[in-house]
Amino acid sequence: MFVAGGYFTLTFYDLFALRTIGHREIPYRVAMLASFTSYAIGHNVGASVLTGGAVRYRIYSAWGLDAISVTKLCFVAGLTFWLGNATVLGLGIAYVPNAASASISCPHGSIAVRLSRS
Repeated sequence: MFVAGGYFTLTFYDLFALRTIGHREIPYRVAMLASFTSYAIGHNVGASVLTGGAVRYRIYSAWGLDAISVTKLCFVAGLTFWLGNATVLGLGIAYVPNAASASISCPHGSIAVRLSRS
């Protein structure tokens, strides 16, 4: 159920990227197909930047997008994904600061001590 929910949320990255680069004429169902298949194939085959981009190009080229537009779309979708991850990580560390030292196997407070010495 969580995997399906994760892929469902990933479809909105493509939709947002399409709207950002100015292609509002492409419906959500096409963005959903392109996003789901590109993430599923890209992460299972490997080299997700190349394989996922190729899958997206195959689907979006039928809707009139050229290689430059698909590259922009991939960049915006990737940027949005990583900015979201960084935001959640930052909020998590702000909410529970000691969790960072537990996740990298450091004694409590040693991260703050090391940062203050450098």
